[in-house]
Amino acid sequence: MWQSRLNLALRVGQAAGLIFRRGGYRNRVLIGKDTRRSGYMIETALVAGFTSMGMDVLLTGPIPTPAVGMLTRSMRADLRGTALTDIPRERDRSEA
Repeated sequence: MWQSRLNLALRVGQAAGLIFRRGGYRNRVLIGKDTRRSGYMIETALVAGFTSMGMDVLLTGPIPTPAVGMLTRSMRADLRGTALTDIPRERDRSEA
C-alpha cells in the first residue's frame, strides 16, 4: 500500500520538475509538513523526484501551513508543497 503511494510521490516530483525546469535557471521547491509519520516518508520521495530533475529543494520540517506560503515568497521559491491530507486506513474504508 505505502509503496505505491511513495512511487506516486516520486513521480509527482519528477513531473513537476520537468514542467518547471527553465533553461539554465535552477528552480527552488519549498516543502513543509506536519508531524505525521507519513509526511516524512512522502517528503523523502518528493525530494528524490525533484532533485532527480535538477531542482533545488528547501525543507522546513514540521511547520504550520500559512508559514510555508510566507517562506515561499521570502525565499523566492518557485513551488511549494504542504498540507498532505489524512489517508484513511484500510479499516476505516471497510466500515464506510
